[in-house]
Amino acid sequence: MSTSKRTIGAGQPVAIFEVGQDAFKIMLACGTRGQVVVDDLRLQKVEGGGAALAEAMAGAVKGMNLSRRHVIGCLPRQVVNIRTLELPSTNPNEIVDMVDFQAAKQTPYSREEILSDYRVIGSWREGYTRVMLVIVQLSALRQYFYLLDKLDVDVDWMAVSSEGILNWFRLAGAVKAADAGAAAILDVDSQCSDFMVVAGGDVVHSRCIRLGASRILASPEAAWNELAQELRLLLETCRTEQPDLNLARLILTGAGARMSGLNDHLQAALNLSVAVQDETSSVRKMPAAVRYGILRGLSLTSLIGLAGAPESLQINLMPNSVKLRRNLVDRVGELAGASMAAMALLAAGSLFVVAEYFFQRQHQADLKAQAERLEPQKRNAERMCAIRNIVREYRNPGSAMANLLAEIHPLIPADLYLETLEIDLGKGRAALSGSGGSMKDARSLMTGLGNSTLFADVKEDGPLRKDARSDRFKFKVGCALEKPK
Repeated sequence: MSTSKRTIGAGQPVAIFEVGQDAFKIMLACGTRGQVVVDDLRLQKVEGGGAALAEAMAGAVKGMNLSRRHVIGCLPRQVVNIRTLELPSTNPNEIVDMVDFQAAKQTPYSREEILSDYRVIGSWREGYTRVMLVIVQLSALRQYFYLLDKLDVDVDWMAVSSEGILNWFRLAGAVKAADAGAAAILDVDSQCSDFMVVAGGDVVHSRCIRLGASRILASPEAAWNELAQELRLLLETCRTEQPDLNLARLILTGAGARMSGLNDHLQAALNLSVAVQDETSSVRKMPAAVRYGILRGLSLTSLIGLAGAPESLQINLMPNSVKLRRNLVDRVGELAGASMAAMALLAAGSLFVVAEYFFQRQHQADLKAQAERLEPQKRNAERMCAIRNIVREYRNPGSAMANLLAEIHPLIPADLYLETLEIDLGKGRAALSGSGGSMKDARSLMTGLGNSTLFADVKEDGPLRKDARSDRFKFKVGCALEKPK
């Protein structure tokens, strides 16, 4: 789970980067008095993605002044999973542990493959806390950071577009304090649409609809019907999960606000009041070079929300590796002054350090040569120790040769002849062979050996067979010698 909660102050200038499958958005802006001033804005659709996208972004960043700005990366809604959970605790430390546990359960990926963070969205009943959990695959996050690293852009905060839309919703005053009901928001972007329900000033429901402006503009009638069906199912789910929620209206924004007739179609299909609100209504100043044509198929909602109130962000999906690198860089900066004084001391003592270094090297070489000379004696000593251990192990009266024979003798039946007995103390093995008047005699010997405290792992060394000449059953038995206790 992400643990970095260092916030960006209100009104501070920011640079926001959002990279999608077929387009990128870069905004230089700052929030002031509830509105957003956009200093620069670069929007571009790119066919093919990958290298073409990186090249186009490099060209766009080249002419932008990013100095003295906090850089915010914005993950599109379609690359993250968002879940609203109700946890049975109000203790912040317990909530952290519960969220961490739930994050691993909400996706099919292992804990090592994901990164998660959350925001507290209130408490609807005593003793419980409701949170919005955001999960992203580390592989997708690494690709995002790899692209920005190629642009030589250091990200200070990795946000998610849904939190930017929530900020825009608050800035735009879409729901007044006196409004009793909740509001649904549909932000239509190029590839996907972000649907969320806001109640009490925070998100209580969020889903990604895999239908965006590109498909809607290409085939309006079919896409409108599909979008209405998706929204109907989502609204029914939301009302089922939260029956007390009074959903007052749907706010259509992003590219959807610039599609004539879409609001009327959705209002008729959903039987719900649909209000159109252009996200740029919260922008006090917009660069004149921004063309309406490209805005027709893209949404700026999340970028405007992130720029207008960066101090209210709670979700930060910065990987631990990036945070560690950033902390190291910050630490290096803090220690820069002290390092200058240290360098003067190092220069004064350099002669001593070099002399000591060469002395240590020579000493190590002498020790290595001495060790090589003693290597034969070392190997001989190790061999003698091994022999001594074997002798000690088997000098115990319980495993001496005479006692082994004394242990075996009473186990031999009257009509069984023992022909060979081989005992290898070094390997801890014994082998017996002979013949018996019946199979029962051989089995009796094996049973006795198995019950003895001096033998283990008693097995036949081949099947019992009857010798035609002697009319007796030949047997071979192998076993391990128990080590002394």
